[in-house]
Parts: sequence; structure tokens; C-alpha cells
Amino acid sequence: MLAGAAAATVAATVDPFSPSAASAQSADGQSTNEQLSAAAATYVLIHGSWHDGSMWKPVAAELRKAGHTVLTPTVAGHGNDGDKTASHTDAVNSVVDQIVDARLSDIVLLGHSYGGTVIARVYEEIPDRIRRLIFWNAFVPAAGNSLMDEAPPHYRELFTQLAAASPDNTVSLPFSIWRENFIQDAKLEFAQSMFELLSSEPFAPMNEKLPLDRFYATLPQVGRSFINGTEDTALPPGEWGWHPRMSGRLMGPRLVQLPGSHEVMLTNPVLLAHKIVEAGRD
Repeated sequence: MLAGAAAATVAATVDPFSPSAASAQSADGQSTNEQLSAAAATYVLIHGSWHDGSMWKPVAAELRKAGHTVLTPTVAGHGNDGDKTASHTDAVNSVVDQIVDARLSDIVLLGHSYGGTVIARVYEEIPDRIRRLIFWNAFVPAAGNSLMDEAPPHYRELFTQLAAASPDNTVSLPFSIWRENFIQDAKLEFAQSMFELLSSEPFAPMNEKLPLDRFYATLPQVGRSFINGTEDTALPPGEWGWHPRMSGRLMGPRLVQLPGSHEVMLTNPVLLAHKIVEAGRD
């Protein structure tokens, strides 16, 4: 699905992560001229499925411009060069190692989508380094569940079929789903250019059962926020929706809402950066 040559062609003709280009994709034109005036903080931003750390570039740039420290690691198993046999534990350890190696503390740790399953377990491993957890339209699995247990039946069936048909037990997201359910607030050309940057997703971690006993036992001891995109239909609204199904498991989190799709990090990164600061401040 991801053609390196195609991605290189896109990069050569236009910077797909240009803040001006990305912000212009917002369907309702929403942005903000407010200053990111909260006290300087340390943010670790964990991407979701089919992404790597580079996809945070426009959001990270906005946060750094305001004086914040930002780390955007690529989770094990992700990106073009990722080891597609990596387990969910490998994914968690890869983030823990990068945080420890960077000697970061007092962290605001954000997970997007699949990244929610990662940050829950990272918090179990290094709770003393984390000040607040932010789940942005992210999975907050019930104890003992996998990500697939939390996904709607039609996704479970589709992803199982795609993984079985792949040569390496991975799932490549069909463009039709990306366009209509993940980035519907973008112009077609921009959606196509972003699609070229996606990579295949290891299927095994999506099926890995996550006990999360330590996560839920200590959750009241850490700050918690949930960012909800009001037009995010990556999970269908209603019974399977993000909010309040996932947010409700965080035991009374701060709720921050914003207009936009599941990929507002690409379509309106300036607005998302402001909402991250709103969610992350004390």
C-alpha cells in the first residue's frame, strides 16, 4: 500500500506537513490566533495505527514554537522500516526506552487512537515520570481486552481478512475507509498525499490481550484528559463511538472537544496543538 517512491515524489513537490497547507484543509476553517500561554511543559506524543512519529511534525512544531519540549517517538513495528513481528510489549518498551534515554520527567503523555493502548501500559511501567495522560480519540481498553475486542464487528472482520491475505500478517488501510472515516475534512488531493505516507500495521499487537490491572488500580493518582473530535467517525458514533464509551473509563477525565476528523493532526494541527495544551495544563 505504501510506496516509498510515491511518498518521495510527494515530498519532493510539496511539504505535506506545512502548517499553512495542513490548516487549510479544515472543512470548517477553524483555527485560532490565541497564544499557547500555558507554562512550558514536556509532551510525549504517541501516534496511532498506520502512522509513525513523523506524522506529528506540524503539531510538534506549534508546541515547540510556544516553548514546550516535545518527543514524538515511532512505536516499534511502525513505519516503513519497522519490524512487523513486534509485539504490543515491544511497542510499549520502545516508548519507555526513549523516554528514559531522554531523561524526561513530569511528562504529559498523549496517545492517539491505537496509541491509547500504548500509553496505558507505559504509565504502568514508569508512573513516576508522568504528570498527566491525554487520550485523543484513543482506545482505553477494558481490563483484559485487546484493541480488536474494542473495535466494531465490521472492522474486526475486515482487518482479520486483510492480515490473512498479507504476506507478513499486517493490515493496510483501504483508501476508501481513510477518505470517508479518517480524513473526511480534507480536500481529496491532500487526503491522497497523506495516504501515501501511511505504512502497514502489525496485526498481532491488535489482538494481544492487555491485563491493565496496574493501570486501573493507579489511574486516580494521575491527571487524566480526553480530547474528542466531534466529527471523528473512525469509530462509528453511538454504541462503538469514542466518547463517552472510551472517555468514561478514565474515571472523570477533563473533557476537551474540537471540531475535526480522526486526522485533525494533519488537517488542523494549529487547533489541535492548542487543545493539547488545554488538556495538558494543571
